[in-house]
Amino acid sequence: MYWVQTSLQTNGVKEVETIIIGGGISGMACGNELHKAGKDFILLTKELGGRMLTSKTHTVDYGASYITTEYKNVMSYIDRGERLMVKDFYFFDGNDFSNIFNNKSMLLRVHKWIKFIHLLKDFSNRLNVFRKKTLLKEQKEVLKDDPVLVQYLSEKADVFLKKHGFEYLNEVYFNPVVNSTAFVEYRDVSVFHYLGSLIPLVAKTYVADFRHTNHKLTNSWKDKIHITSVHEVTKKHSRKGFTIKTSEGDYTCTNIVLALPYDKANMIFDVPKPKNSGVPVYVFHVVGRREEIYLNKKIVFFRPEHHDITILWRQKSGSDIVFSKVANPDFHKYYELDHIVKRIHWGTSVVLSDENFVKQNIEEGVILASDYNLTGLEDSYITGVYAANKILGKTLD
Repeated sequence: MYWVQTSLQTNGVKEVETIIIGGGISGMACGNELHKAGKDFILLTKELGGRMLTSKTHTVDYGASYITTEYKNVMSYIDRGERLMVKDFYFFDGNDFSNIFNNKSMLLRVHKWIKFIHLLKDFSNRLNVFRKKTLLKEQKEVLKDDPVLVQYLSEKADVFLKKHGFEYLNEVYFNPVVNSTAFVEYRDVSVFHYLGSLIPLVAKTYVADFRHTNHKLTNSWKDKIHITSVHEVTKKHSRKGFTIKTSEGDYTCTNIVLALPYDKANMIFDVPKPKNSGVPVYVFHVVGRREEIYLNKKIVFFRPEHHDITILWRQKSGSDIVFSKVANPDFHKYYELDHIVKRIHWGTSVVLSDENFVKQNIEEGVILASDYNLTGLEDSYITGVYAANKILGKTLD
C-alpha cells in the first residue's frame, strides 16, 4: 500500500506535481514508474499508443513492426507474434531473389560473414550496457563511457564497410535491410545506426503484437490519463513551475515530461532539435496477388537504386505491409492485382543522431522522453523510465 498525493485546484486551475505530455511508449513508461512510486501526476495525450499503430484487428503493424530478445526492458509489455527467421528473408542477388542459404556467391564469403557477425555481436553487447546505464543516467553522459560507441556514431558506414571488406555483403544484404529500417542509404548513416538496424541478424526477432501493451502499462492508473490537446506551455513568473493550457482546461505543475517527438514537442516548448531528425516513411497495407517472382517469399528486401519500395512483407493474415520512401510507389511492378487497405505517412519515423547527443534534462523541471537520440521501442521506453527516475531522485552514481 502506498500513499498518493492528491492533485489540488486553485482558482479553477488544477495543480499537479508532474505532467507527462505524450501517450506513446515513453510517456506510458514514465507514468507507470511514477505510479508504482505513488507520485502525483497525470498524462495528457490525444491518443494512447503513439507509433505502436496497428490495424483494427491488431494483426498488422503500421508503425513499429518487430521486437528482439535484446529489448530487455520493454519486452514484458509487448506480446510476441510469429518469429522472423533469416531463411524467410529474400534479397536481389543480381539475377534473382534468394536468401543467404541458396546464394552460391555467399559460399566464397563465409569468412567475411563470420567477421561481420562477430563485430555485430560486440556492438550489441556494448549497446546493452549503454541501455542499462541510461535507465538512471542521461544518454549523453553514459555515451562517454564507451569510446567505441562514440567512434561508431562519428564514423560513416561506407568507411567502415570498405575498411573490413564488407562491400558485397552490404550491396546484396545489409543495405536493403538498413533502407527498410532507417530509410536511408548506407552512405548517409553512421556505423552505430547501420549496425543497430542489423541486430535482428544476431538476436531472436518476432513480429510485435501490441494488442495488450496499453492495458499492461496503464490499467492500474488509467484514471490519470486525460485525452486532450495541449495548446501552450509557459513558465510561471512568480515561482518555479509551469502552466499548461489544454482543450479541457489549465494545469500548473512543477515537472514536465515531454514524451513527444521533436516536431510535436517543438510546437509547445523550445526543445533541442535532434541531428538528422524527420526521416520520412510511407507504410501501405496491401491486399493483392503478387507478381510470380515474389510469390511464396515471406519477406522481400529491395535495392533502393532499382526499386521504389524497400520491403514487401507478407503478414500472417495473408495481406502485405509495404514500406516506401516515396508517397506513390508503382504497385504494378509488384502485383498483378492490388488494393490498398490503408496508407500511413510517418514524418519523423527515424532519428539518426551523431556523437553529439541531445540533453534530456533541458532545463530545471523539464525532461525529454522520446527518440531524440536513438530510435526504437526499447530506447524510447528507457527514456520514459529515466524521466521518472530523475523525478524520483534515483541516480546511477
